[in-house]
This record gives sequence, C-alpha cells and structure tokens, in this order.
Amino acid sequence: MPFKPRFEKNKVSIEEAKYMFKILIRRRNVIQYKMKYNIRKNKILILSNLFERDIFSSETCGLDSIFLLGRNNLLISKDLFLILTPQQRFALYIGYLFARKRILEFSDLIYFFTKTGKWIIGFTLSLIDAIFIVLLALKSILFRRVRKSTNNEFKPYVRIDELYVICYWSTKCDKSTAYYYPDYSNNQSKIALATSFYQYRFIARGIYSSSKRNNIITCIDFVRSIDLVRSIRDLAYIHSFEISNLINLSYGELVSIIDTYRHLNKRLFALINYHSISSLITNIRPKEIYLWSENQLHHRALALALSKFKPLSNFNKILVHTYIGSPFSNRYYPHFVPTKMETKCGVWAQNKFMLQDKSSAEEMETLLSKHDIPFSVRVARKGLIRYKDNIKESTNFNTNKNKKRIYTFFSHANPRELYLILLLFIREQHRNFQEINNLKLYIRLHPAISQDTANEQIKMLEKLFIHNLPQFIFIQRGQESVVRSMLLSQNCIFGESSYINIAISLGCEVTAIRTSYQFDPPIQAKNLKYKKLTII
Repeated sequence: MPFKPRFEKNKVSIEEAKYMFKILIRRRNVIQYKMKYNIRKNKILILSNLFERDIFSSETCGLDSIFLLGRNNLLISKDLFLILTPQQRFALYIGYLFARKRILEFSDLIYFFTKTGKWIIGFTLSLIDAIFIVLLALKSILFRRVRKSTNNEFKPYVRIDELYVICYWSTKCDKSTAYYYPDYSNNQSKIALATSFYQYRFIARGIYSSSKRNNIITCIDFVRSIDLVRSIRDLAYIHSFEISNLINLSYGELVSIIDTYRHLNKRLFALINYHSISSLITNIRPKEIYLWSENQLHHRALALALSKFKPLSNFNKILVHTYIGSPFSNRYYPHFVPTKMETKCGVWAQNKFMLQDKSSAEEMETLLSKHDIPFSVRVARKGLIRYKDNIKESTNFNTNKNKKRIYTFFSHANPRELYLILLLFIREQHRNFQEINNLKLYIRLHPAISQDTANEQIKMLEKLFIHNLPQFIFIQRGQESVVRSMLLSQNCIFGESSYINIAISLGCEVTAIRTSYQFDPPIQAKNLKYKKLTII
C-alpha cells in the first residue's frame, strides 16, 4: 500500500511495541481469569478465539497493539514498520483513520475488497471441506456397524503400547512419523495418529490419503455417532459464544471472529478429535502417548481431551508425554510458552514435558516452577533427538580449514521470515554492500519451505534494491546434516529458528535477527551472554 507513516525522532520502537503487546496480553489474562467458572463447566471454550494464543492464527493482541498505536496517532520507527505483516500494517492504517490523521485512500479499498474476496473463497472452501469431513465420518461409522453386524468378533485394531501424534505431510506420507519421531520404526507395538494435515487445502483429502497407510490412523476411524453430533453442536456453541461478546469488541477481536469462519473445517476436525479420543483409547489402549505440541488448535483439542480422560482402572492408566521437538526457549513464540492457566486447564495434557536436550529441560523447568502446579520435565530418549549429529562432531573439524562459507542463513517454517532476515541483514551491511555483493550467501531451508517459495521471497527482495543482490546458494537437506551446515560456516544467521541454540553450543559465530515485535530471537537464557552472539 502506498501510504507510509511518518518517521521522526520521537517514534515507537520495536521494544515499545512489544511493551504494548504485553499490556494487552495482561488484559486478556484478566478477562480469561474472570471466566474460570465458565471454563470449569465447559472446557471446550478454551478452543474459542478468546483463549487463542497462536500468533499465526486468530490471536488478537498482536493486531490490537498496532491498531492502538495508530489510533493514538503515535509515530513508529522504520525498524518496526519493516517487520510488520501486511495485516498489521493495515491495522495501523485503520488506527490512523480512526484518529482522523489520514483519509481513506483508493488503495485501502482495493486491499479491503481483495481481503473480502479471499475471505469469501476461504469460507466457502472451508464449509465444503467441513461437509466432506462429516461425510467421511458417517461413512466410517456405517462401515464399522456393517462389519460388526456381520462379524460379532470384529475388532478394527489391536492393542498397542505407544501412540504417536503427528501432522501428516503430503510430500512425506509414511515418512511423516519419522520426521517427528526419528526412532519410530525401531519400536514394535506402536501406531501414529494424524491430527492435522500439511500441504493439503482440504482436510478431508488428507484424511482420505492417510487412510491408505497401514501404520497411520485418524480420529475418523473411531468416531461414533454421538461424537459427531457433539462436535457439530460444540462448533455452533463456540461460534455463538464469540458472537455473544460482540459488544465492546476491540479491532483485533473483531478481525479474529470474522477470520475464524475461514477455518470451520479445522475447528470441526479438532472437535472430532476431542470427542472421539475416548473411543480411540478404548479400542487400542495405549500405555504411552507422545503428543507433539506447538499449542495450536488441534494440539489443544487433543490435549484437553487427554487431560480429562478417566481410565476404568489403575491398570489402564496412560502416560501422556507433551513432546517438544525443537530446542525450547522462553523468548520464543508466545504460544509455545506454557502459561499458568493453560497448565491448570489441561492445554498441555498431563504437564509431563519431554524436551530435546538438557538446556531446554532446564529452561522449561525454571518456567513451570513459577506456576505452582504439578509437572515433570525430562529429556527425550536418544532415538527421539531430531538433530541426529552429536555435538561431538565439532571435534572432527579444524575451524580454520573447514569453515569455507562466510554466511549461512537458517530459515524457519515461515516464508516471510526468510525475506525479513535477508532484508535486515543486507540493510545492516549497507556500508559493506559491495563487499558482501561479491560473496556467496548460503541458505538452508526449513523442510516446510520449498526452494520455489524461497526464490519468490528473493525476487521480492530484489525489487527493493538498485544494486544486484549477492549470489544465493541453497544447501540441500540430503547433502549434509544441519549440524554440519553450521560447522562449515563462519557466521550462522538465524531469525525464528530455535536451532540457533545448537549453533551456540557448537561454538559458532552466530547472528540473531529479530523479525517481530511479539517475540525475541529464541535464544535460551544461558546463551544470552554468549560472546560470539550478535543480535540485530
């Protein structure tokens, strides 16, 4: 959009925007606390947008903090403006409009009608997908009833010892489980439960695709008629609850409510997971459940269901591990960090956390010890460590001879993050632009980011600079391990990847680039004083 805020001496910095964001989080926490009695009666309310903390979903405080800056006619710094998402920039413009410091421009109308068109398409596709999910559930229910009526001894699944919760990838298929749990194939009595689907526009298509895999199940395989009815009922209840709070809504809350209608399918499937988990457990009776959790909607729904599940006897008790598959930091995405209310309500299941390394476990334990709740923290077994190369590999490297790459960028799963770390790095190095322009800049992509997507971000970057950009070389994941990529680089550059802590533990020269006012680079507390660390 052509409108740009004024940049003057007295302007809001990234830290000040973060302060505003935290104030609004405290306000939300107070509102949530006032509703504790409602939650005790019906925990399903935790799946509403009032309790949403995922900053990439329907979280409200992020938009509200920026809207209020505009509403109060506060000028923002260029650093802050650069890292705002298009949605956050629009919130800022609307704030200035309410403050009567700018008029509605034609470009605003184009943006609004474009977003409205996308919302209509998204809502329609979501509704169609929800209908297909219901049809698949009905088909499964009918199939099991027919089989049971013709065979009294019909048992759809054998009992297993371990249940692994995963996100099913279109490109990985059977290998999706090993991506999250490296030693999965080594275990005998186990099965994987897909609660979400990546690279699928329609959840129903993901359910159908995963049903062809013998070692992967979904809640649709176990859903009962009553579970389906309750899921549809609760979907309507959650939306009616949100609409009932329309009075005195903030800008962010209004946008959030409207946006949730584009995700009817996700909410419905999460609710089916929630209601059908008791049937699933009754059928396969696992002794241990490994719950991969990033505190997203489908993770919360399953965790809540597991937290309230009552075994028939002590013999049938189930151990639920909340599995954190990346290095943990209290400075990371806000929704990755458990809150006191969440741990009390069951958002993290039994509060039994399993982490990747000792440093992550210590950071988590320090946090949870302040919450006054029962919990346990442990390091995952060796086979579950997702970065296979041991740090001892660094002893096999001569730091002078083998570090042939000057700069290597390590991206996370957010495509825009790659754009920002490249932009902010080049901007920081503008005085030495000619020097870095002659270098080869290496990029190691997150598995969720394709090289085509990365090239699109680079093309967007090229439009901002008069001079030609440096040559970018992509490191193929099959070419070498992530640890080796770190060891081969003189300077490892990170944005939102918590693997920055691995690079620090290896003794690498590390640069952390801040890409949002809502969180800091995910550096663990003990690494903040690392001498070879630079934060931009």
